[in-house]
Amino acid sequence: MSFSNIKLDCKRLRERVEHNIKQNVDLHLLSARYKLHYQDGEQFVTLRVPHQTIPRFEKNPFPPVEVWTGEGNVGDHLGYADADFWGGDIDDPFKRKWHKKKWNPQRLIKGQLLEMEVSLEFQKLVDFVVEEIQLLPVFPRGNKTSYSEKDTSYSAQQSRSNLNHRRSLRQALKRNAALGTYQPGDAIIIEERDLWSNSIKRKPSTDCNAVIIYLLGNAPKYIAATEVFWLNHLLERQYQDALTNDFRGIKKRYLRYSTFSAEVSLEDFVKMDFKGSQAEHVGYSKALEVIHQEQAQGMKNIYLFHYSRGNIDNDEKSLIVPRIQEIIRSVNVFGYTQIGNKDKTLSVGEDGGLKRFLENHFVDDVGMGNLLVSYIRNEKRDNLGSEILDSLRNKLITGR
Repeated sequence: MSFSNIKLDCKRLRERVEHNIKQNVDLHLLSARYKLHYQDGEQFVTLRVPHQTIPRFEKNPFPPVEVWTGEGNVGDHLGYADADFWGGDIDDPFKRKWHKKKWNPQRLIKGQLLEMEVSLEFQKLVDFVVEEIQLLPVFPRGNKTSYSEKDTSYSAQQSRSNLNHRRSLRQALKRNAALGTYQPGDAIIIEERDLWSNSIKRKPSTDCNAVIIYLLGNAPKYIAATEVFWLNHLLERQYQDALTNDFRGIKKRYLRYSTFSAEVSLEDFVKMDFKGSQAEHVGYSKALEVIHQEQAQGMKNIYLFHYSRGNIDNDEKSLIVPRIQEIIRSVNVFGYTQIGNKDKTLSVGEDGGLKRFLENHFVDDVGMGNLLVSYIRNEKRDNLGSEILDSLRNKLITGR
C-alpha cells in the first residue's frame, strides 16, 4: 500500500470521527473540561467516541454463508438450513455455540462496537459547540480601544516638541567629551543632533475587554462548573471574532455566598462547600460591589451569571428587587440559571422558586433580553448535556 493511500485513509477516518463528535457534541460537554492537555503548544481534548472503521473489505469473523444457485423467492434465507452446522440459532449468530469460544462477546453488545479515545483540537470542539448553539456575533460596548497617554520613554528625535532638556544636555556633554573638545567651565552648545524629546507611550486604559462575574449559591457545583467552563471559552471566541487585533482577553471573577459572600479562586469556586441557609441579597450585594469596582476602572462590558437551586424565602424577595434592578442597568447580560434537585421532595421545580419570581416580577426585562432565565432539570445524566447547551444558547442569544 502506498503512503498516499495511508494518508487518504487517515483523512477519511478523521472526517468520520469529527462528524460523529459534531453530531453528538452535547455528550462531550461534561467530560471535555477534565480531558484537556497540551501538545506542541496546542490545546487538545481527549474524547470517547464509538469505534470507527474505514469502509473496506475485511475478513468476516463469522463462518461464511454459502449462497446456492437455483430457484428462490424474495425473503428466502440464504445458507444452510441445518442448525447443527451453525452450532446454534441460524438467524442470530450471537447465539451460536462457537461464538463464546472464538469471539469475545464483550466486543459486540446488541450490535454496538467498543468505544475508542481520540485526541481533537480543543478549538475545533469549540467550533462544533458554536455551530450547535448558533452563536451570534457579539457587539461590545465601546469596542474601540481607549488609551491613556504617559511620558514614560524618550525618543532621539531632532525636534523641539516635548523637548527633554536634561537628556539633551547630557547627550551634548557626551559628544563633546568623546571629541576631546570639552573643557570644564566652558559653555556646552546643544546641536540639533543632541536633541531628545519625551516619547508619549499609549497604553490601553484597561487590561481586558470584558469581565465575567460568576455567582454561585447552593447549586450542584459540577453542573455550574461545566457551564462556567464553556461560557468562558464561548465569550472569548465571540470577542476575538468581534475585536480581532484589539482583543486583550476577558477577566473572570468568582463569587460564593450563603449567609455571607466572598470572592474565591476558580478551584475554590468548584470545590468549596458553603453550609447553612442561603441569603440571596448577600450574594447580589457582593456582585454589585465587584461591578462598581470594575466600572471605576473604566470597564464597560460586564456579565453576571448566577446559579442556585431556586430556594428563596419571602423576606428575601423584597431585598433582592432593588439590587437586581441596579445590576440590570449596570451589565451587558444578567443570566440566572436554576438547577433542579435530584431529590424531587427538595426540588422547587421549573415553575417555582427564584426563577418564577424573576419571570413574574421582571416581565419587561425578561422580554427585552435584559434578564435571561434558564432551568436545568438535573434528572438524567444522558440529557444533561443538551440541557446545558440550551442554557448556554439562552445566555448568549442577545449578542451583547
